[in-house]
Amino acid sequence: MNERRYRLIGSTASPYAVKLRAILRYRRIPFDWVIMTKALRKQAGHLRPNLIPVLQYPDGSFRGETTALAYDLEARHPDRSVIPEDKAIAFVCDLLEDLADEWAVKPLFLYRWWDPEDQAYVSRWAAEEWSVSDAEAGSAEEIEHFRIRQISRMPILGATAENKPLLEESYRQILAAFEPHVGMTKYLFGSRPNSICRSLSPMRKPLRKASSDWRSMSGTCLMRCRRSSIRSNASI
Repeated sequence: MNERRYRLIGSTASPYAVKLRAILRYRRIPFDWVIMTKALRKQAGHLRPNLIPVLQYPDGSFRGETTALAYDLEARHPDRSVIPEDKAIAFVCDLLEDLADEWAVKPLFLYRWWDPEDQAYVSRWAAEEWSVSDAEAGSAEEIEHFRIRQISRMPILGATAENKPLLEESYRQILAAFEPHVGMTKYLFGSRPNSICRSLSPMRKPLRKASSDWRSMSGTCLMRCRRSSIRSNASI
């Protein structure tokens, strides 16, 4: 592969892949966006856990785990950092990034896989890009396999009937807390994107595309968060 370019292997259905893609775009690090195929999954099969995204480095090696990758890229490419210079603010960003990665994914999973309409949409979307079985990508068999696979994981993420009110309310509270601080030209903790923008925006973006619950929501908060999400995922 090109000695100066990375390859980001993932899917637009993965918030973590979209998060790392946004970082690479904003930081203007040369890379190619590649959809995960069965062949690529085998090449990266030694990684544990074997999840997406996977970043292939210019030397041909494969690595995973988006937060660790983001920090490694910071060490290798100092320009256009997404880590605030103030160490206290950087610490808060790390905490909020954990909130996005470990908690916001729970309502995302709920909204994607609770309603049959959303199940049908997301399983078709993901099955085109994210092969997890031996079936042909995008085939009816792959779509159904992916749907059943993801629904079976809902209890693992706490996306249950008992927790549904809590997850929905916590998600609304997160949006409300961020509303005063984001917009088309506003970012958290400054005038440029940082690590938390890159983590939380992808959690909203795939959910926004897929969820009937999201489509039923309204209000200034969603519009402002949407505009911030668009800019955070653009190449600026």
